[in-house]
Amino acid sequence: HCRGLRDLFLLGQYKKQINKFNPIGTGGKTAEVYHNLLQDMWSQRQGSCSPHHLKALLAKKSDMYSGFQQQDAQELLSVLLDTLHEDLNQGDIKRTFTMPDGDGKCDRDVATESWDFHKQRNSSYFVENFMGQYKSKVTCLECSKVSITFDPYMYLS
Repeated sequence: HCRGLRDLFLLGQYKKQINKFNPIGTGGKTAEVYHNLLQDMWSQRQGSCSPHHLKALLAKKSDMYSGFQQQDAQELLSVLLDTLHEDLNQGDIKRTFTMPDGDGKCDRDVATESWDFHKQRNSSYFVENFMGQYKSKVTCLECSKVSITFDPYMYLS
């Protein structure tokens, strides 16, 4: 488990970060339900607990969780982390920008510029603790132009 993520929700620290106005999130509902689930899991009150409220919210986000079929754990984790990120995202999601291209610049400069742009739209615990970026290099076979970009990711699969 991830101690920082557990503490963020178990201790209620997430409440100060909820963004109820992010149209991509759930208005903090998923964060609240996740908090309640962790409270049940870490309390000594009962021997078992059911994540049915969390599953119901995730089913609204992704149809694959609406039934009772078995789902891939990595896929569940990706939907959960993304939904929690959007519930806590303090970035300006309406802001648009064009990702910088290397075009002869130092990789470090392009990577920094790309990350800064990403953080203007995405600012949450999840960005700071789970996200990174990868370098993509594409060479045109006709003109030999090289395009280098740095793209964000939250998880590798």
